[in-house]
Amino acid sequence: MLYTSARQDAEDAMSNLRAELDIELHDMPQTLAELLVVGDYSTLQQTLDYSVKRPTIARLHYRDSSGAVVESHDASNDVKAPTWFVKWHGLSDITGEVPVVIGGRKYGVLTIVLTAKKEINRAWSDLIQHMLVLLLAIGLDFMGIWLVLRSGLKPLRALDAGSKALGKGDFSVRIPLQGSPELRRSIASFNQMATSVERLIEEVRTGQACLQASEERVAFLAQHDPLTGLPNCVLASDRLEWAIGYANRSNCLAAVINIDIDGFKHINDSLGHSVGDALIKAVAKRLQLCMRKTDTLCRQGGDEFLLVLSEVPDPELITNVANCTLEELAHSFVIDGQEVAITASLGVAVYPNDGDN
Repeated sequence: MLYTSARQDAEDAMSNLRAELDIELHDMPQTLAELLVVGDYSTLQQTLDYSVKRPTIARLHYRDSSGAVVESHDASNDVKAPTWFVKWHGLSDITGEVPVVIGGRKYGVLTIVLTAKKEINRAWSDLIQHMLVLLLAIGLDFMGIWLVLRSGLKPLRALDAGSKALGKGDFSVRIPLQGSPELRRSIASFNQMATSVERLIEEVRTGQACLQASEERVAFLAQHDPLTGLPNCVLASDRLEWAIGYANRSNCLAAVINIDIDGFKHINDSLGHSVGDALIKAVAKRLQLCMRKTDTLCRQGGDEFLLVLSEVPDPELITNVANCTLEELAHSFVIDGQEVAITASLGVAVYPNDGDN
């Protein structure tokens, strides 16, 4: 019965993993599209690094049309089950490949490898729990036959009740020492085993809590830029839709300010990507000084930011925010002991004056 149940769980797990691979092959190229168009390979590498932290992604490999490769893989080896158990269940990594086509142009090929280690660890933990309970029950049965001839049935009833409670999932059960010296040693062994099982269950629960935290992190990264922590285009689009809806209901304005750092590629090439990344984060902090609590600043990728203004009473507010943005960026930055001066270009569109979407 354990074998049949385990095999069915393994087949269901692989079916779910293949379905998840289909989703990743569809969604991942869309997530990377803007980075590939602007050629922001630094942020592309960071995005791939964050993505492989997800429990089911083992490796991401992107090869562009020129042969350049950006890849990331999960270096952790947290599969707790032995090799024979993995082969017995038929659980294995699966690989998929998809061309990245944007605007009719093929930019490269993305390879995704999903791992079944999450399901392997779960199945191994379940088997250990079942086997411990089974071994404990068998051991107690054989021990009881011998012990019943030497002393009364009371300690044996206590052991029987304890094993049944353990089998039902009550891992906190403990039996008071009683009976003959042999029975006392058996009860002590039972209590020690129950303690070990309880500790094992607690470790499994702790692992599940860590998994939930990882999933929450992945959910955050789906709507935020990994470098700056700002909302990405997905979340900014949602905020803009809300701002337009509010403007319709409240008879006010909504606006977007597109901000682009001039000559950012030259900064990356001359000072290095680490300085470029630090500059992007510093620019993000400066821009936040010019926005209100109701506004949303997002990073669209590379050196481009988008500021969504909602609940705008008049055009003067938009002008003030735009001027504040240019003034803040006019002051030089100090990055790793180097003074970096930049200029920025920006464009403004106002709803409903300039468009309705």
